Amino acid sequence: MIKKVQAVDARTAISLNSTDTAVAAAALSAGLPTNRMVSILQTINQCRQQLIRAVEEKQLLEAICRILTENECYQMAWVGSAVLEENKKARRIHHMQFQAGHPATVKDIWRHSPLKQTEKALRTQHPQIVQDLFSPGFSQQWQEKASSHKLSSLISIPLLYTNQILGVLTLYGKGAHTFEAEEVALLIELTEDLAYSVYQVRQRIAQQQTLQQLNISEKYFHALIEHASDIILVVNHLGITAFASPSVQRVLGYSAATTIGTPFLELVHPEDQEAINSLLNATPIPKEIQKTAARCKHTNGQWVHFDCTISDQLHGPDIQGYVVNLHEITSLKEAESKLRRQQQEQQIIFDSVPALITFKDTYNRILRANRTAASFYGLSKGEIEGRTLYELNPLFAAKYHKEDIEIITSGIAKLNIIEKILLPSGQTKWLQTNKIPYYDERGDTTGIIIFAQEITAQRTTEEELRTTLEELKWRNHELDNYFYKVSHDLRAPLCTIEGLISLMKTENNQQMNTHYLELIEKSVYKLDNFIKTILNHSNALHTPAQIAKINFSHIVYTCLDELGYVPGHAKVKTTLTVNAGHVFYQDATRIAIVFKQLISNSLKFFNPYAEESYLHIQIAVTQTKALITLEDNGMGIEKKYLPKVFNMFFKATDKSEGAGLGLYVVKQTIEKLGGSISVKSECGKGTTFKLVLANLQV
Repeated sequence: MIKKVQAVDARTAISLNSTDTAVAAAALSAGLPTNRMVSILQTINQCRQQLIRAVEEKQLLEAICRILTENECYQMAWVGSAVLEENKKARRIHHMQFQAGHPATVKDIWRHSPLKQTEKALRTQHPQIVQDLFSPGFSQQWQEKASSHKLSSLISIPLLYTNQILGVLTLYGKGAHTFEAEEVALLIELTEDLAYSVYQVRQRIAQQQTLQQLNISEKYFHALIEHASDIILVVNHLGITAFASPSVQRVLGYSAATTIGTPFLELVHPEDQEAINSLLNATPIPKEIQKTAARCKHTNGQWVHFDCTISDQLHGPDIQGYVVNLHEITSLKEAESKLRRQQQEQQIIFDSVPALITFKDTYNRILRANRTAASFYGLSKGEIEGRTLYELNPLFAAKYHKEDIEIITSGIAKLNIIEKILLPSGQTKWLQTNKIPYYDERGDTTGIIIFAQEITAQRTTEEELRTTLEELKWRNHELDNYFYKVSHDLRAPLCTIEGLISLMKTENNQQMNTHYLELIEKSVYKLDNFIKTILNHSNALHTPAQIAKINFSHIVYTCLDELGYVPGHAKVKTTLTVNAGHVFYQDATRIAIVFKQLISNSLKFFNPYAEESYLHIQIAVTQTKALITLEDNGMGIEKKYLPKVFNMFFKATDKSEGAGLGLYVVKQTIEKLGGSISVKSECGKGTTFKLVLANLQV
């Protein structure tokens, strides 16, 4: 058998093969035809010569099938390979076929084997023989095909090598009972040799493919090393560069030859050497790839940034060093630096915007806020970011969260919202707000951006302007009444004087003329008082304040002296009590106007039915103010008139001969002094005025 002995030359005689000679002798002794036995042995010898020269499996199988049929030993021969058929759970046969007198063909014989002897040989791994194809059990259709090809018997022998089935050899004989035991033994031996040769051919082809793939891989590796953009170094246990890829020249300007043999750390920036050295000298040495950042020096003196990975191959059978891969990231570092600068600039702009800008998620949590927004709540950015509005402003958090969810759900922004905010500190502020939905990269609404402008000062100004306009309207109305009343009250005495003068011209009675003169004098006095009141009002409003030390006693007694002509002066007992614990500073002129008017009213409207009319004046001075009370038991004021007594031109009684400006001037003057006045009165019992004046002590 050739798988155990060296190849035999094609010219070697059959008798030299001991196995074949023994088999032949046995066959002759058994009575086999000598000419058939010789033909079979010659055929097998030719097959073995093909096995010795076998290079390619297909050519070998074609040659074996051709030899087996050319010598007319067998009518048909084919070798098939086994393929698993999933849907049939069996082995499907594809084969090379040679038939005597016919060219080589390839057929699918799955349905052409009625007893499935080929399949059975594959499954059992034992030869299967059918001595008579025309015996009962075969279909008529099959027997007709067998007869047309002169096929009478068959044998299927599996190709086995080390219990591995490689295929099947099937032979068809011309006559029935062709395959005797001795012939079967010879065919089994040939099949074993064929299986061995097929296996060797396949192994040789596999080795050739492996070597070819290895060569290709090596070429790929060298190509990658030659053209790689990364620098690849091998550093030995002493830190010396044992290998450098050509890319070291493209990236750093050093040739690979000059790099080899130099310490690797000489390329590394001094600040990065410790990190690299710690990886190279780690104990125990990490098995996984280690990564760090490093800067290496270019030949032009500049430092180039790298991502450095180090793989420990120190104890490997081939490299015996550290594989260092340097991936240049200078552009990335520059881009990161530029990005950081841009982010810093954007943050400065973001924080410099006077508007409140916040990013909130669906949970009412503030993800990001500028400095203006944080200071609005009296907090820093770090204290506001990451917190919910329920923590920052729980009173209005639910309301704002509901509004935010509506905007996020609808995707519709809300603009120019004017709202009043009550902060936890109790302070009230006004905001003009725009709320805009925020979309992620998929277009889903995931939050809300809020731009808010504090308009507290603007709203305060608007409110003040509105108040000023209302006051201006009232002032204009009051001014209209003022001009009307002034013109009326100025003209009335003049008309009276004019009428009395006309009467005097026609009157011859001296006594009557004297009476007319008294009436004229009274009208002049009335006109003079009216003009003085107007002047006092004007002075109170427009004359600059003259702050000085106030002597209340002097002011009160001076007023009483000046009002000596008033009819009730002699009938009203005036008392003054001054508790001056502190020095008081104010505008003496305006205080005199106030006292003169209030004292004048008490004297004019005394109660003639009272047993004793009085006016009590009490003054208490503190460090910050003066409390003044004027109380009389005069005629008093009806309750319904009290809210109007300080109005311009208002008269609470028909007995008033004035213009109705007295108390109006008093109130305006006191307000000019920064004070306040109130009144209590009961008709027939008297009136009490209480004044509070600020002490302007400097």
